[in-house]
Amino acid sequence: MRYKSIDVFKGILVLFMVYAHSVQFFILRTGRGGSFAYLASDYINLTTFSGFMFAFGFVCCNAYIKKPFAQIYKRLLVNIIKTMLAFYISSIAFTIFIARIPSSQFPLMDLLLVRRLAGWSEFILSFAVTMLLVLVLHKPMQKAGKWLPYFIAATAIIATVLPLHISDPFIATFVGRAPFPTFTVLPYGIFFAGGVWVAQREIRFNWVLLGICVVGLVYFIATYMVGGGLPSRFPVSLAWMAGSMFFVYMYYLVSHGIANTKIGTMLQNIGSQSLFYLLMSNIFIFALAGMRFTEASHTFTTIAFVTIMVVMYYLSSLCTKNTSIANLGGK
Repeated sequence: MRYKSIDVFKGILVLFMVYAHSVQFFILRTGRGGSFAYLASDYINLTTFSGFMFAFGFVCCNAYIKKPFAQIYKRLLVNIIKTMLAFYISSIAFTIFIARIPSSQFPLMDLLLVRRLAGWSEFILSFAVTMLLVLVLHKPMQKAGKWLPYFIAATAIIATVLPLHISDPFIATFVGRAPFPTFTVLPYGIFFAGGVWVAQREIRFNWVLLGICVVGLVYFIATYMVGGGLPSRFPVSLAWMAGSMFFVYMYYLVSHGIANTKIGTMLQNIGSQSLFYLLMSNIFIFALAGMRFTEASHTFTTIAFVTIMVVMYYLSSLCTKNTSIANLGGK
C-alpha cells in the first residue's frame, strides 16, 4: 500500500534538496553566492533530512513495524541493499568528478568499507542505517507499541546531548560527533519518532503537535539570536533539529491539501522514486560541477536545476514499477 500524501511530501523534499545541491555546487562553491543563495541553502539544509526521517518513520510504522517479521524482512533487506548501492554510486561519482583523485590513488576499498565518506552522499548511508536498525530491532519495536515513538524520541535527545567523539565514519553515522559531516541516525530519530506517532494515530492537523513545533521554532530563533549564528549542524544540536519541526509539519499538512491536484500527482511521481531522483541528480550535478563553469550564476543554476529535474522525470517515466530503484522511506 502506498501513501499518496507521503509521496507528495517526499516529492517536495526532493525538489528542495536538488535545488539546494544545485545552489551549493554552482554558486556557493564558486565563492560568488549572495544572501539569497546562502539563505536558500541554509533553509533547505535545515528542513530536508529531518523531513525525510519523518517520512521514514511514517512509512516504516505501517509497512514494516506493524507487520510480522517473516512478512517484511526480505523486502527490507532488498531496500537496504539498493540504498547501499546508491550510496556507493554517489560516493564514487563524487570522488571521480569533484575530488578528482587519480586512478592510481582511488580509495575504492575505503568507500566500499565506509572508512571514508564522500561529500553530499552521507545522507544516503543514513537511510540505509535507519532501515538496518528497523530490521534488527523489529521485535522490540513491535512490543513497544504505542510507546515506541516516546522511546525513540528520548533516545534521540540523549544521543544529541551526549559528548561523543567518534572518528569511524560508519559508527558516527549512528551516534557519533565526528570531525566531518554525518547525518547521525539516532539524534535525527526524533523525526522518525514523529512519523511513527503521526502514523499510529492517523493524525493530520493537531494542536498539540503544532504547539510543540512552534516552541521548537522559538527555541531555534532564540539560540540563533543569542549565539549570533545558526545552531550547530555538524554535530547536530537540539536547537538545529528544533528549528525544522514547524516547517516539516507544514510540508506534511500541505502534502495532504494538494495530494489530489495535478501538482500533487507530479510530486507523488517524484516522491515515489525519491532515491532514484536524489542519486541521479547527484551524478548530474557532480558531473556538471566537475566541468568547473567559471560563470556559474543564479540563472545558470536555475536552468541546470530545471533541466536536471525534467530529464529525471522523463527517465523515471521509462521505468516500470517493478524495475524502478527503491525510494527513500518507501516500501
